[in-house]
Amino acid sequence: MIHGLGHGPQLCRLVMRDLCRDWLLVVCQVFALAAVLMPLMVLHGLRHGILDPLVHDLATIPAMREVTPLYHANRRYDPAWFASARARADVAFVVGNILAIASELPIRTEASPDHEVRAMLTTSAPGDPLASDDGVGWDLSEGHVVVSARVAQDLGVGIGGRVILDVPRKREGVDETLHLNLSVTAVVAPDRLSLTRALVFVPEALAFEIERYRNGKAVPERGWNGDVAPETPITFSRFRLYARTLEDVAGVTAWLSGLGITPDSRQEDIGPVLALNRALSTILNVLSLFAVLGFLVALAAIQWSETERKARDLALLALIGYGPGFLVAMRLTTSLVVVGLGVGLGTGAFLGVAELINDLFPHSVGVTAGAVCTLPALNFVEIALGAALVSLIAGTTAALRALSLDSALVLRR
Repeated sequence: MIHGLGHGPQLCRLVMRDLCRDWLLVVCQVFALAAVLMPLMVLHGLRHGILDPLVHDLATIPAMREVTPLYHANRRYDPAWFASARARADVAFVVGNILAIASELPIRTEASPDHEVRAMLTTSAPGDPLASDDGVGWDLSEGHVVVSARVAQDLGVGIGGRVILDVPRKREGVDETLHLNLSVTAVVAPDRLSLTRALVFVPEALAFEIERYRNGKAVPERGWNGDVAPETPITFSRFRLYARTLEDVAGVTAWLSGLGITPDSRQEDIGPVLALNRALSTILNVLSLFAVLGFLVALAAIQWSETERKARDLALLALIGYGPGFLVAMRLTTSLVVVGLGVGLGTGAFLGVAELINDLFPHSVGVTAGAVCTLPALNFVEIALGAALVSLIAGTTAALRALSLDSALVLRR
């Protein structure tokens, strides 16, 4: 009895001779698989080259995930509200913010005290998405401040530079403007915040104290004079909130609306892109599923018919000592070779078409950044493994049929 697993060279020789004898049928199967794979690979390549970078770029811009409230008179957000917001799984960052009317302040440098820039005071805290994606945040300890790239550019100041933040106030005709001398600890990267926005970032507590001071109240802990008012917990009239992902923006917006808060977000810009990405992904998955099932049925039918057609040859092999293992290995190997050739041809065709698309597309619409049709290397591995699985399933049906043949009966017929 000859067992196939111990006779690899002989198995390969018989498989290759079998394929060469039926080369026309093999060519048809290879081209059929390539014709199924190549269009699907091109569609997935276009998705990876156009939609995925678009979604990724949107996700890396913190402003796309920002949700801010429109101002509601007499509404304040207390620490309990912020605690409940931070406990939500779809909220990545939230911090209190002061009224816009109290936040516009002049800022200047020590080197050029007569040149000032009007900037909006805003709050920050550890984990601010504008700082970085690692959640570390900026150093906003006492005496430090962070400025936007617009402020840094207009003032000509960088990290380590000294700035003077003026907090103007007039009370009973007396100018009580404060001059806060601060050190710039960071500059917001232009890719994280628009260059048109002039912002100065300070801790929540300092922003709250500045707002109280501009409203005429005293801030004893800093020695700022004013009207004495009962001590109240830190509350804010606005907030800065960032959803965890682009998909979470809609949920956060709906949650705030349910609380009677009118949210302002970029959902109108995000929604169509995400909807298109989901729709295209669903369509491609359905097409891929039907293509795989169709080719699996076709390949199984071909392998079955080949087994029927070669019943006499298989019977002779069984009678001269080739065992069931050898016959099974022969059918599976044949199927793997055919599918491997098909995947290779389909991949080669895809690479050629992708190169053509990448050459033509930028010139036709003026796009120069990145490839519009591309697939990650992992996708090619997944395609090869998926095709191998399909071939083994199809080959198994033929192998089972080969094992069920009665050699003596086949030869008598």
